[in-house]
Amino acid sequence: MLADPRGTPISLARRAAGLLAVGFLVLGGAELGSRLDDWMFLGISPLANPDYDSDLRLSDDGFVRGRPNGRFKRWQLNEYGFNGAPNPLLPSPDCRRVIVLGASETFGAYESPGQEFVAELRRRLPDTPCFEVINGSIAGMSVRSATAYWNGWVERFRPDVALLYPNPLLSLYISDDSDGHCALPRPADKVTAPAAPNGFSSRFLDRLRDAIDKPQWLVDAQIQWTVARVVRAHAAGWVLEEVPPQCVASFRSEVEELIGAVAATGALPVVVTHAFRSEPHEKQTHLWLRRWVPRVEGEGQVRYHQAANDSLRSLAASSPVGLFDADAVLRGCDACFADPVHFSDEGAARLASALASFLVDLPRQGEHALQ
Repeated sequence: MLADPRGTPISLARRAAGLLAVGFLVLGGAELGSRLDDWMFLGISPLANPDYDSDLRLSDDGFVRGRPNGRFKRWQLNEYGFNGAPNPLLPSPDCRRVIVLGASETFGAYESPGQEFVAELRRRLPDTPCFEVINGSIAGMSVRSATAYWNGWVERFRPDVALLYPNPLLSLYISDDSDGHCALPRPADKVTAPAAPNGFSSRFLDRLRDAIDKPQWLVDAQIQWTVARVVRAHAAGWVLEEVPPQCVASFRSEVEELIGAVAATGALPVVVTHAFRSEPHEKQTHLWLRRWVPRVEGEGQVRYHQAANDSLRSLAASSPVGLFDADAVLRGCDACFADPVHFSDEGAARLASALASFLVDLPRQGEHALQ
């Protein structure tokens, strides 16, 4: 009986090489198709390697701002680097200009295209009186970074109202020593805009990551592994149950500095409490918080967040600033959040509707706040 030539090592190697070649052709075609699709519908060169940081942000003289006409995936910045439609340098004479300052929550993250919180706010404000709304937010921007950003860039647009949406977690810097006291951020902790990345980055695989939702158990397992690795690198007792008490005072001091910078230009600062989902996904929220601050237990970080919001309420009650309580508006609305701090479409719409009513009534509230 003759041996089957298909079973020889050489024939098996040829078949494997053929399958590998087909695989490369399929992946290459998918990659080419993704790049052509981006070119045709988004205007992104097929030879470019898009990157969120370098395409949407740039470093200026001591601060970070949006890259003029920057574009990454669905985000399109205008000529001044703001996320939204074009706006003139100075406000229209008959309009009240409102600038929103915050991090990724107000810049836009998980909402559907065109349904970001600030875009929803623009649509919900009436034509009379006239409002101009500018989204001056930058993902990852802390309160300290926002002050430099305001002084170096935003104040030149002469807003009448500045909506300040500070994220307490981005102001949470804890020393790595045994005392675990609050500390000023290191240069590496500040918002930076890295140079454009080198090398090849697959847009097809990036689309797959965007399209495929990981099961929650896998997300939780990855965070647990990351946190455990960080904890193991430190001595026993490194993990704290509570955020050091002085951190709330430090956060409030940073907000007061930003308020002072805004008020010095004649704009009315309006402090917005930070909306936060804690229930019914309490365990997931605590784990999510540990991902960003591994040193403090999640329950302690939730209490810090609540205390930081209380400090904003107290600050507004004792200072000539406005207050919009976003935390109260969205409290208990689980469907309003895509994760513990970022809005869903429902959350963005609900918050924008409440804030639009607040802004229409702001002249009376503003006069009262300034007395």
